[in-house]
Amino acid sequence: MLGSQNAQAAVVVRAPLERVLKLLQDFEKWLRFNPVWDELEILEPLSGWEKGSRGRVRLRLEGEKAVRELVFEVEEASLNRVAYRLSDGGRIEIQVRELDGTTELLQRGGLSAGDVEELELWLRALKHYAELRSTPPARLTKLLIDRLLLRLNPMQRRLVMLVLLLQLGLLAISLLAIAVVYLRQLTRA
Repeated sequence: MLGSQNAQAAVVVRAPLERVLKLLQDFEKWLRFNPVWDELEILEPLSGWEKGSRGRVRLRLEGEKAVRELVFEVEEASLNRVAYRLSDGGRIEIQVRELDGTTELLQRGGLSAGDVEELELWLRALKHYAELRSTPPARLTKLLIDRLLLRLNPMQRRLVMLVLLLQLGLLAISLLAIAVVYLRQLTRA
């Protein structure tokens, strides 16, 4: 069984309820924020949060060799809650509620058995994405996330982030060296 009903995590998102719901109802995007898949293919997109709706995916979890097909069926649904029954017998439940201009997001169950860390990372990624504002830099960031980052598997994402951090470090060292040379020139003059 992939999904565990015992694992649970929650985050508070500094975004309106409607924005968080829209993100969660985007089945592919919601799945792609999960930190444990190495391969993910949406075979049949989920049509919505209506009871009986089904979505079918093919995925391989990090550290596993077998590729699995998994059906997500909406077992229960309301405006602020959805429960998926997974074809492997697992269950994932998502709840949202509004809290003074923020949104609490709670998820029970994940794709790897009993892994609370998976859920925490999954929800944290959703939180950061949902908190992006509608400014031009945020729209560019969302575009890069949607078109590039979410298409990568978790290992590829880590490598991209590592390379970017190394490049930023090299840029910082270069700027520091330029500043030191410039200050020496000023003190000589």
